[in-house]
Amino acid sequence: MKFGALTWLLLLPVAAQAQSWAISSNVQTNVVATTNSTAATSGGNRSDIIASLKPEIDITNGDSARVRVRVRLGADLVAYAHGSQPNRIYPLLIADERAALIEHLLFFESGVSVRSVERDPYAAREQAGTSQNRQTSAVYRVSPYVQHALSKTDNFLAQYEEIHTRGGATTDTDQRFSNMHLRLARLPVPLGGFVDFESRTARFPGVAASQWRVDSLKAGIDFGVSKELILGPVVGKERTSLFLQDHSDSLFGAHLEWTPSERTRVAAEAERRFFGSAWTIDAKHRSPYFLLTFHLGRTPVTSVEIAGSRSVGSDLGSVLNAIVTTRIPDATAREVAVNGLIASRGLATDVQGPIEIRADYAQLQDNLRTAVTLLGSRNIVTLSVYARSVRQLQRTGGITANLVKPNADNRQFGANLNFNRKLTPELTFDLTTSWSQITGTAARLGDKSTDRLVRVSLARQLAPRTALVLGLQHERLATNVTTGVPFSATSVSAGLSQRF
Repeated sequence: MKFGALTWLLLLPVAAQAQSWAISSNVQTNVVATTNSTAATSGGNRSDIIASLKPEIDITNGDSARVRVRVRLGADLVAYAHGSQPNRIYPLLIADERAALIEHLLFFESGVSVRSVERDPYAAREQAGTSQNRQTSAVYRVSPYVQHALSKTDNFLAQYEEIHTRGGATTDTDQRFSNMHLRLARLPVPLGGFVDFESRTARFPGVAASQWRVDSLKAGIDFGVSKELILGPVVGKERTSLFLQDHSDSLFGAHLEWTPSERTRVAAEAERRFFGSAWTIDAKHRSPYFLLTFHLGRTPVTSVEIAGSRSVGSDLGSVLNAIVTTRIPDATAREVAVNGLIASRGLATDVQGPIEIRADYAQLQDNLRTAVTLLGSRNIVTLSVYARSVRQLQRTGGITANLVKPNADNRQFGANLNFNRKLTPELTFDLTTSWSQITGTAARLGDKSTDRLVRVSLARQLAPRTALVLGLQHERLATNVTTGVPFSATSVSAGLSQRF
């Protein structure tokens, strides 16, 4: 915690200069009666009544040129009437900022994420308002950098990034990533290019053999085929330190960027690297009533995502914010409008994704995620799909000599559907269904768990800032893991939300 706290204390004088602050807060109280609070098999299940209190505050300063700040701070206080589970307090802090310390030259970014994650990846998914399979995880990030336009066409970047993670009560799965990036680029008018150097290091608390480093130097040519399309080849060299061995390899590939309009963008790159083929494809299209995002990639795990500071699509709030950009140009007013919409319609802000399993060794990740959101006058529909596979990172044709045990390799698939309809000016219906599956590989070959959940609710607007939510939920877990048990649980809930 000291790492993240010190970062934000240093930035307070800069942040104080920012204007147009938007502050919104809310308190949610919820009571749940469940048939199976201990997630036990039939016959061992235990009913209970769960009460929770969830205060939260959101702070943002809009689009200030000097500093941009967004903070989401809260807690989830959970208590069990019959003592079937221990009472707990789960903190929440998601914050990120970007400060221009010297205008047009020196910048500083930082982020912190303290939130609940799954304690056991093969058990049921964690849920707010309960103690089910929850533990607190923390990620801290700092990144100073120099970015300067040398001319109308030439740009220079020198960036350093440090990321620390804390996965639970022990340091066994703590991770530390250090990334250094130097880049000199010329815009394609119509011919441009770049020279790029990156040094990425990953350190783990385990054996020395699990530490790794990759240094790469590459150059590329950019052809401006048109104002909308840029493409070109990439060549270079990279040096790797992996499993106590050093190697040098050539790399080559190509990249493409297509921007047919300010609302649509597609970027892709493919390279041949020391571990085989690598690629990244990102696409986004938005309209005043629609947002589509798509990502497909194969890369080594060189960082950890921090909620709130990464790409649009990680939470419903950022999605709705992107959709209404045209309708509400002012960032502060847009933030207030989105928060009000979420609260009045009883929407869940977090979109369920793959379980973050932090390994104590280097991994290669294949990742697919796509989401589409439709925003109408009465209906809000969100569909998201993800697939992720992580395995031990090694050279093409290389061997690990059993230096580390790959007990965190896995494959995950999942889908989420949310349908929200405004029945009357005061009454809203909400349906949420989710399905997720995790299958172990390597040291956990054969382990498999599948979680299914259906939830329906009605939200009644009692006052402009007060809403009552009644819900019914059923969850079922199927698993063959020896440390877990299959179970099903049905619950009813009543909650009150108050915005300030």
